[in-house]
Amino acid sequence: MPNAPASPLVSTQWLADHLDDPGIRIVDVRWCSRYENGRGISLDDPEGYRAGHIPGAVFAAMIADLSDPDHTVPDMIAPEERFASVMGRLGIDNRHMVIAYDNMGFPLGSARLWWALKLYGHDRVRVLDGGLRQWTLEGRQLSTDEPEIVPRSFVPRRRSEWIATKDDVVNAMDRSDTVILDCLTPELYEGRGDRHLWGQRPGHIPGAVNIPYLANISPALAAATASERDVLLAERTSFTMASKEELSELYRGVGIKQKERVIAYCGRGYAAACGVLALTHLGHRDVRLYDGPGPNGVQTRTFRVKSPPQATGINPPDASFGQVDIQTCIHGEGATGLRHVPRRPGQSSACRRWTISVNPRASACRSGVTPSLSAIDRSAPADNSASSTA
Repeated sequence: MPNAPASPLVSTQWLADHLDDPGIRIVDVRWCSRYENGRGISLDDPEGYRAGHIPGAVFAAMIADLSDPDHTVPDMIAPEERFASVMGRLGIDNRHMVIAYDNMGFPLGSARLWWALKLYGHDRVRVLDGGLRQWTLEGRQLSTDEPEIVPRSFVPRRRSEWIATKDDVVNAMDRSDTVILDCLTPELYEGRGDRHLWGQRPGHIPGAVNIPYLANISPALAAATASERDVLLAERTSFTMASKEELSELYRGVGIKQKERVIAYCGRGYAAACGVLALTHLGHRDVRLYDGPGPNGVQTRTFRVKSPPQATGINPPDASFGQVDIQTCIHGEGATGLRHVPRRPGQSSACRRWTISVNPRASACRSGVTPSLSAIDRSAPADNSASSTA
């Protein structure tokens, strides 16, 4: 068994030195996306793998094979039996050291596979720091040969400490020892712009703090605009994760302490997995991933909600809070508008109420199930009225 670093990351040099180690399985999980009718669709990229991959790597289809085909939300992680079957088919058993990489420059698919293996009881897994981009930037060898795979038996042992349920998130809103971490871009966190291209409303879970997944390779990317991010990424000569000192300062800046529980979320579990990976790299021991919304449904429930912070890019929650009445469907399906309700007599000016109107004909709506967590958290406009496409 190779002597891998204790960190969840391995360097390109470490992997280059261990390419021929029989105890290692290198897994390419590159993927891409396209937009149809204003919504994003995730796609595996086996063609990219066949065009050139790290020698000895096998290809894992995160979307087609390692997602749950029966889940109402796209791309949620496969149940353990399906996951174990795919691992075995890829020649991975419980003794192998798995090295995951993708082609994004920042760990998304690779972090997702790392987290999934952790969830299913496999600790012998690392993410290639910088992924395929770093590998190629350094001029390292690529191959078009596909290795022969001997099927193995992978036995999953699901560990609940790696995943958060919807109830966990709801309960965390009232706990001082748990931080909810939004890993998406500041525009989405702050509720700016139109509907999220992946089908979700902009905004964040009440009380969540924001560290965009991009910031894990460079904190400068946290506060940058979308166009500035494109330039910064194009100019990068390294895609390795930021130093531990930079990451520690980044997460301390939004109030995340070493001994607190952290629940990370995004929309489909990829950006959140990047956040979980970074915090684990820093030594945090209680970091969980909220893997998407619960069953589709509509129900009214009142949550305590913290007012959104100023648009600074790295976003701690505001200290003030009010009440929000949410009647919505998962991912906002069927939601038709957002209306500010004037405060009641005796309410603080910081206390706001919002209602979201719902189209009862929306196919995603079902009655009698638990409420959605995709509550929009937005500040009231100056004239105390607002409308927005939810």
